[in-house]
Amino acid sequence: MGRPASFDRQDKLHQAMKVFWRYGYEAASVQVLCDALKLNRFSLYNAFGDKERLLNLALDHYGNTVIRRIQEPLYEPGGGLDAIRRYLNNLEEALQGKGGEWGCLMQVIASESRPPEAAVQRVTHGYAQLGLRLDAALQAARKRQSLRDDIDIPGAIQFLLVNVQGVLASRRRGVLSSDLALYFQFLRTLIASWQQP
Repeated sequence: MGRPASFDRQDKLHQAMKVFWRYGYEAASVQVLCDALKLNRFSLYNAFGDKERLLNLALDHYGNTVIRRIQEPLYEPGGGLDAIRRYLNNLEEALQGKGGEWGCLMQVIASESRPPEAAVQRVTHGYAQLGLRLDAALQAARKRQSLRDDIDIPGAIQFLLVNVQGVLASRRRGVLSSDLALYFQFLRTLIASWQQP
């Protein structure tokens, strides 16, 4: 029986997440991961399996930490338009903060030329879950009669999803913080116009 790991597994997983987030799957070689995690290859494989399994664990960790924190308002039952506004506030804060210039880990992996299939499934599931949470918030607003009658909910969801993906990609490509702030200000003003007078 091997010795128990003498390191914090969650901390190493968090470091691996940041490596994949910054470099992508293909560019993050096993040696790059070993250097970043300060582990030798044996310890890395023993703790996390191969590189693809480590990516899947990193994506799960990203969903349970970064994404959960940003989307927290959308988890509240009956959050309505206010939940969407607060979600966008959280997203802007994350993109303006440390590591924000990397954009979104899920988007980074989805844009790879040959991403692993299990990772693609996790990414697809993550986007689908965001769509469901936005739907729940908009349905709650409609039920409370705080959403204008002419706002088409499926169209609004697609609008938000496409815009969020666009701003994440723009951030990774180096959009200025000042331009990012203008974008979010405009988007919040637009969503405020969906409110029933």
